[in-house]
This record gives sequence, structure tokens and C-alpha cells, in this order.
Amino acid sequence: ARPAIARRRVKQRVNPSEEETQIIPLSLGHYIDHSLDPLIDDPPFAPLQRMANFPETLFAILCNESLSDIITWRPHGRSFTILDRSVFARSVLPTYYRTSRMGSFSKQLNGYSFNKIKLDVNQYTYYHPFFLRGLPHLVKNIKRNVSGTKGGKQITEADLERISAEAPVPDRVSETSEPMLPSKGSTINMR
Repeated sequence: ARPAIARRRVKQRVNPSEEETQIIPLSLGHYIDHSLDPLIDDPPFAPLQRMANFPETLFAILCNESLSDIITWRPHGRSFTILDRSVFARSVLPTYYRTSRMGSFSKQLNGYSFNKIKLDVNQYTYYHPFFLRGLPHLVKNIKRNVSGTKGGKQITEADLERISAEAPVPDRVSETSEPMLPSKGSTINMR
């Protein structure tokens, strides 16, 4: 049996004459849908005086359409796939992360609590509840995992598609919140 996807609407009274509806995020196992989280006025990415962290840089890479034949969002926008691992390791990783080892990249994904779904023998997709196409303001909620422990049930690609059918994410980042790619030479050290 497939687990149920739950979204609740809760009515709250702010004033005796007013009633406000609060939407509780959709959840499936340990995956919580943050696609309806409110936009905060803070800039979605690192200010210019500090270097973007690993998830911010990864989001910017995924927004770079010239790399879409190497790394791309899945159609539902809740996970991404590395289509050509060898080109990704040879070209993209050294440009943005100061490494060319897929093992280092995978370790960073694990360190930021990204989960992996195996699509076939050579292809994996990765997801995180705060890593959604077109919603860069959520990326700053992704924190480095200190304990290295993960909990909850692993979800599948089909689960992500079911969630997206009920609450789709935007096709692309809005013009006002376009992520900035790191400049040449300002890569992230993943050692």
C-alpha cells in the first residue's frame, strides 16, 4: 500500500471577526513539501561578500541551461539527475567545486542530507525537501548535517511525482531571484 500524502487546512481566528486559513505542508514519510512556503524578503542566495555554499552553487548550476545535457531537474522539479557523470566530473565539478571526484561530490550531497533514488544501473536522482526548481529562497534552509544521521523512510521517484501532481513547483526561477553563478576562480573547496 502506498503511504498517504497529507495536507491539512487549519482555520485559525486572528480576531473574533476574522478567520485565517493556514496551510500545513504536504508530507510523505520524512519528506515535507515546502513548495508553498512563503517568500521572505531576504535575498535567496549568498550576498556578494561571502561565497555561495554547496547547495547554493548546485542550485545555480541546475539553473544554467547550457549544462542541461549534463545535469538537469527532473520533470516534476523536486529532484535532479546527473545525466553524464563523466562529463560532470571532468568539466562541471572542477569549474565550481575545486575537485573532479564524484566521491567528493556525493559526500557533500550526503553531508547536506540529500537523498538518492536509483533510476537505473548508471543513473541516480537526488532530492532534498528544500531543494525545489524555481524556489531559490528555500535553499538557504539547507544546513550541513553535523551528526551524519538520517531518519525516515526513503521515498521513490513515483512518490515525488505524486506530490508534484498535487502541488507543482515552478518551471524556472523568477527573473528577480536568478541565482548568481560563482565567478571563475571562486570555487568551493570540498575537501
